[in-house]
Amino acid sequence: MKALVLTEKECLELQNLPDVALKNHEIKVKVGYVGICGTDKHLYKGLPGSGDANMPVVLGHEISGVVADLGLEVHSTLRVGDRMALIRIFLAVSVTIVMKAARSFVNTIKQSA
Repeated sequence: MKALVLTEKECLELQNLPDVALKNHEIKVKVGYVGICGTDKHLYKGLPGSGDANMPVVLGHEISGVVADLGLEVHSTLRVGDRMALIRIFLAVSVTIVMKAARSFVNTIKQSA
């Protein structure tokens, strides 16, 4: 897969990264678009606090695309080919809480489409 990688302060590279094997509890998304936000800008400039990260780091965490595959243990109304948008965040919270919120969000979007 292609990814925009920040290799060091103010140095970006478009790299071909190896595909990662889908785990049973994961959803694979074929990315159509990625947004670059303020956190990415701060990382690029090397500014502290907004998103400290160890480089190299893949930028862009506001993503839209389609569901490409579902792990065997994924219990969801999502199906291969469904359009989706997500924001990739890393928080020290329960995955169950995050998944419940994500399901609620996806169901709301599906109902309004």
